[in-house]
Amino acid sequence: MPKETPELSLLSRVWGVDALMYFAHPQMDWVTHDFLGFELRTSGRQISRIYEELGDAKAFTDCGSLHMHIHLQWQLGIGNNQPAGGSHLYSSTEGRHPRFVLDLEKMAGWHAQLYSAADQLSADFSNPELELMVVAPPVGPLGTFKRSRTTGLWHSGSHEAHLLGHSNLNGPLRRVPSAVCMPATGPTLTAVPSMRHTSAMAFWLASELSRRHPHYVLHGAGPEGLSLVSAAGPRIHISRQAAVSVGGREIVNASELFAADDKRGLIGDLEAKIGVPIRKHAAPTTERTIVYRTMAHIAALVVAEKAAWDFVAFNDGDSAGAWRLTRDGDSLAFLTPDGNVSISGRTVNLLERYHFHAHRMTPMIGEVFGALLP
Repeated sequence: MPKETPELSLLSRVWGVDALMYFAHPQMDWVTHDFLGFELRTSGRQISRIYEELGDAKAFTDCGSLHMHIHLQWQLGIGNNQPAGGSHLYSSTEGRHPRFVLDLEKMAGWHAQLYSAADQLSADFSNPELELMVVAPPVGPLGTFKRSRTTGLWHSGSHEAHLLGHSNLNGPLRRVPSAVCMPATGPTLTAVPSMRHTSAMAFWLASELSRRHPHYVLHGAGPEGLSLVSAAGPRIHISRQAAVSVGGREIVNASELFAADDKRGLIGDLEAKIGVPIRKHAAPTTERTIVYRTMAHIAALVVAEKAAWDFVAFNDGDSAGAWRLTRDGDSLAFLTPDGNVSISGRTVNLLERYHFHAHRMTPMIGEVFGALLP
């Protein structure tokens, strides 16, 4: 790799001995110098011809003159013999959200190392606002990355721009497999979302199914999740990991649920897989289903709270069908299947307050539970 001009010296320092091959296309005709004897504005084509003669023509096969797959593979750590460099992970106290810095020894394979470190952090810290800055020589900071709650992928910059490349989310998501640091993954999200997110999703699914089929009664199954039971339909089990099963057979999992763009359409798909009639509209809210809807809304509201919120079911005795709202294990409210809630020394009928607020859940929950919620 010649270094006799400032331009070539820069290319050599940043891209190394293969710099000329990386820039071997007509768009790089500005790399002109007397050392190689190229005529003005012909260097790109001349360099390309040299590398083709050296047996490197495969680098340009089926990828256009920019041979972008070379650059992408180098960053992703796919199909090259360069081992990934070492890395160091540091925590940062700046900002309101958990933030970490991934300091890499070399840039090759940085994207693979980002996913390896970021997925592990997500498993250790169940916080959707977690941020990870990646730094690698010779560039320096490569960006600050966050995980999209919609796609499950790590991205930098605005979430709106990220979604432009993932507009069709009806099918499963697939990552590019890597041979370095990041193992090949199956469809959809590699790491299951945190228990708080999947538990909130489980209550939402139970609420939506019972709204369309009010004959179903929701029972708690302890740490195993929730069960919708009816004499008029099959038993539906929804785990706390938001996996839906019927007759012991899983019909949808959390990754598919979180990747679905149309959550309402998802319910119709579930009805078809479960084997119950597909309802275009929910039935009128009853005293029992208002309780389920309330639990689903509260579970969604507190998903990012530091405290551990939960709903505990009573399946036996005089309190069968009732639910207890807890925070860090302490009871805050007692909800019964007749639509009443005992809270702060008073009893409130949820369906009555729901009608008072013109069938709007949010103001009803704000009035009844506002003093307890974060």
